[in-house]
Amino acid sequence: MRKGQKASEECKRKISESLLGNKNALGRIPSEETRKKISEAKKGIPRPDIKGIALSDEHRRKISEAETGKVISEETRRKLSAALKGRQPAFLGHKHTKEANQKNSEAHKGRSVGEKGSNWRGGITPLAEILRKSAGYKQWRLAVYERDRFVCQLCGCKGNGDLQAHHILTRENNPELMFFLDNGITLCKKCHERIRGEEDLFMECLATCDLTRVCASGGL
Repeated sequence: MRKGQKASEECKRKISESLLGNKNALGRIPSEETRKKISEAKKGIPRPDIKGIALSDEHRRKISEAETGKVISEETRRKLSAALKGRQPAFLGHKHTKEANQKNSEAHKGRSVGEKGSNWRGGITPLAEILRKSAGYKQWRLAVYERDRFVCQLCGCKGNGDLQAHHILTRENNPELMFFLDNGITLCKKCHERIRGEEDLFMECLATCDLTRVCASGGL
């Protein structure tokens, strides 16, 4: 085969078949002397410049499919760990300029959002979970806790890590009041569970600010 000529699929298949069962070819590890000879032979030969070449979507898809499901064996992990011991990361201590950071930011905008993200699973995350993780919800919850001084407004227990912010008017029926401070109240986890199914009674008593009557009457 001439230098620079690409092997056809038929040629690749014949080479593969000819090497089947050849113990001297498959799995053979070159000796240090052979490695040195190969290295010396390649010196001065320019390598193809692929820097800056963007991979096509088809190419990315093929790479993704080829790598999917691959599991690195424990032996390979051990060898990699031993080989990397003592090495320092190439960019350790290196700081990008503001211009470089800006370029990276612009280049990655929109690449990992929604369906383009690597963790995308078809939009299966419930809306309630998305809202609970939002910045707006976290700010509203903290504001409710601070207003109620981190105390459960039903049983009076102080914050012990089990406090929860409850929507008096449900967010399903009143989405416009989701982040309205007066529509929130601090409850402990136990009391929050007790009022499930009795939200209407809870709202009525809250409107009259007679929460102690609710607990004393056993209504919850």
